[in-house]
Amino acid sequence: DMSTGQSVMSFGTHSGRVNTVQFAPNGKSLISGSMDGLCKVWAIQEGNEADTFQGHPGTSATACAYSADGHELATAGGDGSLKLWGGKRG
Repeated sequence: DMSTGQSVMSFGTHSGRVNTVQFAPNGKSLISGSMDGLCKVWAIQEGNEADTFQGHPGTSATACAYSADGHELATAGGDGSLKLWGGKRG
């Protein structure tokens, strides 16, 4: 709650430090990228992990972003790689 400074929801965890978080365009999910090399999609209403992308094993997931329509995801890894994930995921 922004007015009280108190957290209103908590999600599961990554096994490494989280580097990036972004809301989906429709506001129903968010994606996080971590030092564990994973990008995870979190369903906000359900409060759980909805999907995991193992796109950057052995390195960190340094950035992740939804496309404007929410149908694709882009991820970036600590190894300099960029990956695009298709399909509706949020």
